[in-house]
Amino acid sequence: MPPLISVVVPAYNSAGKIAVTLGSLIAQDYENLEIIAVNDASGDDTADVAREVLGNSSRPWKVIDHEVNRGVSVARNTGMDASRGEYLAFVDADDTVENDYISGLFRSIEATGGDVAVCGYKTLDEATGTVKVNRPSVDLMKLS
Repeated sequence: MPPLISVVVPAYNSAGKIAVTLGSLIAQDYENLEIIAVNDASGDDTADVAREVLGNSSRPWKVIDHEVNRGVSVARNTGMDASRGEYLAFVDADDTVENDYISGLFRSIEATGGDVAVCGYKTLDEATGTVKVNRPSVDLMKLS
């Protein structure tokens, strides 16, 4: 079995978008994946929506609730602390990922022997329906 990969989704007042995000993670073609949503004291139904969507999944999952809003960085750290995976990915609560997102990143790590993989992203202009492809730009420096 391939290594477990944990995906952390920090969420704040995302009830209207998180179902699509989590659905895109559930649909990943990478089999050994856990999904951790961190509800950062949302004032809406974000946590309930996350629990409902993930509860209908066969993937391992957790929804962690902050009682006080502490910000996206703390939410990511909370998710990271709760993760069990050998690798970690972060997806925002209003993102949608393609079904080979995790497997593609993992294939890159396997092929290069690297510890980190990066990818580009697409943005949608909701007013025009135009999709823009943003390619990664990474400056590498040799560490001594």
